[in-house]
Amino acid sequence: MADSRYYIGIDAGGTKSLFTVKNRQSGEKTCFAGGPLNINSIPVEEARKTAKLLFEKAYHITGNACDGIGVGAAGSSNPEAAEFFKEMSEKYFSGVPIVVDTDARAALYGAFKGRDGVIVIAGTGSVCYGEWMGSSAMSGGGGHLLDDGGSAYAIGRDILSAVLRSWDGREKSTILTELLEKETGINSREKLIQFAYSSQTGKKEIASLAPLVMEACRYCDPAAQRIVAGAAEELTKMVKAVVLGLGCKNDVRIAFSGSLLLNNGYLRDDLRKRLKETFAPVLFTEAEEDASCGAIYMLERELDGKSDGEDPGKPVRA
Repeated sequence: MADSRYYIGIDAGGTKSLFTVKNRQSGEKTCFAGGPLNINSIPVEEARKTAKLLFEKAYHITGNACDGIGVGAAGSSNPEAAEFFKEMSEKYFSGVPIVVDTDARAALYGAFKGRDGVIVIAGTGSVCYGEWMGSSAMSGGGGHLLDDGGSAYAIGRDILSAVLRSWDGREKSTILTELLEKETGINSREKLIQFAYSSQTGKKEIASLAPLVMEACRYCDPAAQRIVAGAAEELTKMVKAVVLGLGCKNDVRIAFSGSLLLNNGYLRDDLRKRLKETFAPVLFTEAEEDASCGAIYMLERELDGKSDGEDPGKPVRA
C-alpha cells in the first residue's frame, strides 16, 4: 500500500546478523540475513561493508517510510557499537529514531513478544537476561576470556582439556579422544596444544567442537557427562542470579535460546531438571520470535515511553 510505514529490527550478532522489516499497517514482515556486525570481534571496515549491503536492502523495502530502527547488538556495552549503528542508520535513514541495546534484551523481547520473562542464551557465548515489573537483571555475558560458562566455547575448551588430561594419565580414557581426532586430525598431545594456542584458532574454532560432547554422551562417556553437567550448573547459576535479582522466583517464565541449547538435548534436559529443582513453579516456553523481531518490540517500547514523557531507556509496561 502506498502509505505504508515501517520499522526495522536488527539482530547484530557476532556470527551472523538478521534484519526484519515490519509493515506497521499490515504487520507483514520481511526477513533477511547477512554476515556478523559485532565490531568487538571483527574489523570495523568488514562490519561496515556488511552493514552497507543490509541497510541498502532494508531501504529498498522501506524507502523514506521508515519510522524507527531497533538494534540488538552483541558487544553493545562498547559505546563505539552504538555509534557505529547510528552512523550507518543516518546514511540511509536520516533523522529516523534508532535504539541500540544488548542482543540479550532483543532476544528476550522476541522470545516473549515484548512481555516479561527470563531468557538464557547459550551459543558460542552465554548470558541470561530478564525483565519483570519494571526491573531488569543480567548475568553472564562477560566474554570467553572472563566468562561464558555453559557456552559452546566453554564446552569446546573442556573437551580439549579432558583429552589432554586423559593422555597425561590424570584422568581415564574418553571417547572424546577418538571423536576429536576424527573431527580435527588431532592425535597427539603436541598437536592438541599447537591447535589450542595457534593464532589461527579463535573462539569460533574451539566452540565448533561442542557437538562432540553430545555424541560422546550417547555412549555414556563419563568425561562428556561431566562436561555437560558442569555446563548445566553454570547456566543454572546465571538464571538463579537473574531470577533472584528480579524477585520473580514464584512466577518464573523461562525461554531458551542459542545454537548450543537448542541443539544439545542432553544439556537442555539437564538444565530444565536443575531449574525445576531450584524454582517452583517454573514455566518453560519456546521463543515466539527471534531477536530481530525482538528489536522491533524493544524499539516500540522505547518510542512509547518517549511519547509518554518517560525515560526512553526504561521499559514501558502494558
